[in-house]
Amino acid sequence: MNNIKIIYDTMNDLPENIDGKYDIDMLPTTIIFQGKEYKAGVDIDNDEFYKLLRDNKEIPTTSQVTYMTFKETFEKYVKEGKKVLYMAGSSKGSGTYQSAMLAKNDIESDDIY
Repeated sequence: MNNIKIIYDTMNDLPENIDGKYDIDMLPTTIIFQGKEYKAGVDIDNDEFYKLLRDNKEIPTTSQVTYMTFKETFEKYVKEGKKVLYMAGSSKGSGTYQSAMLAKNDIESDDIY
């Protein structure tokens, strides 16, 4: 499995710390709460996020993973000779899937799934 790189975004409900245990990359969405930006799973964990929700009346917003983040990440692993398997969240719930597809289509490789 050394030639396969698995990538997911934070819309997937994978257990925390699975990425380090299995060398899987997580691409974080951005959570915007009270004017401050957090990278989900990086700057803030689930417990901290839910505490913010309980302690405040404001509802946070999110920002999708960008096209450039996908393009750079996909290119990095393709150049290393890896097949990339991206596990996407729903295309109905976020523009993240569309960003990933645009990046995939702009890379000359048949090794991105």
